[in-house]
Parts: sequence; structure tokens; C-alpha cells
Amino acid sequence: MQKIKKAIVFCFDGIEIGEAVIVIDLLKRANIKVLLVTNKEEKIAIASNKMFLTCEECIKYINLKHIEYFANEYDCFILPGGKNQQVNAQNDIVSEKIFKLANQNKKIIGAICASPLTLYNWGIINDFNFCVFPSLKISELNNKKTTLVNKNIITSISLGTSFEFALAIIEKLLSKQEANKVKNQIIYKNK
Repeated sequence: MQKIKKAIVFCFDGIEIGEAVIVIDLLKRANIKVLLVTNKEEKIAIASNKMFLTCEECIKYINLKHIEYFANEYDCFILPGGKNQQVNAQNDIVSEKIFKLANQNKKIIGAICASPLTLYNWGIINDFNFCVFPSLKISELNNKKTTLVNKNIITSISLGTSFEFALAIIEKLLSKQEANKVKNQIIYKNK
């Protein structure tokens, strides 16, 4: 029997809630265990549209041992987008340490919309082979595709590409067959 895969979704104030919810929903449909974390003690991230997203864990005060636990125990680390989400995530030292250690361990890392910029600024993406929200173009090399898998890192450009982003994560974590099951279940038609 295959070990159940686990993903962490990092949710900060300013999150683009649609990107988070679509990814969370599709991962859960693929039987991937999903943990929502934030850096706020009340465990609630306020989305860019003022909706609330309740998280299970606060990572604000975790120590190195817990950072290592998250980086080793989970298979996938996801940063939904949103301009303020990107800034808040980028300034969160605990998240940076978790993502860097996860990347060092070759875990799957996903970022969408503005959040690939966070990975770039943290030094996790050190080339220009990634997608980012078009107005944040860092180089002429990125944004040639809407979703891009580059080794263990998956990036995508916006809320409109959230389904293909989530399906790419499922394919990388599980298999193309499992991604296709979810695609058929939700009647996803990519034009």
C-alpha cells in the first residue's frame, strides 16, 4: 500500500483565496493530506477579498526541530498567490527556512501568481525557468507557459491557471493517472 502523501499550504494575509481553495480541494480529491498553516496566532488568514481562511497550525514560534519535522514529514510545500500574501510570506523567516530545507531535500514546491517571486527572492529558484504573474515578469525567459514543472518546483501564473497548477502537483506527487482521475471527476477541460 502506498504511503499517503502530505502537503502544506502556507496562508498569509492577502492570500488569493481562489488559488488556495482550488488547490486544496483538488489535492484532497486525490487523497493527499493537506495542512493549512499561517504565521498568525489566531490561525486565520484574511484573503485579498476580505474572506477568512481558517488554518490548522500557526508556525510563528516553531523552533528548528519543528522546521526539520515539517521539511522531512511533508512531501509538498505550496505558496498560493496574492500580492500581499507574497510580501507576507517573503518576510516570514520560519517559512523561508522550511521551504529552503524542503528544497534541499528535493521535496515538491509549488508557487502560483506572485509567490514564485518569493521563491526567487529566497534563492530557491536561481534561474529564470519559472512562471510568475505576468506584470511581475522578472526576465523574458519566464511566462512562456502558464504552468511549469522544473525539477521539483512547480510554478503557475494566476487564479485562472489554478486547476492546471493543482493537477501538475498531483501528477508530480502521485501519477499522471491519479491527476487524470481528478481531472475527469471535476470535468476539467483545458482548451
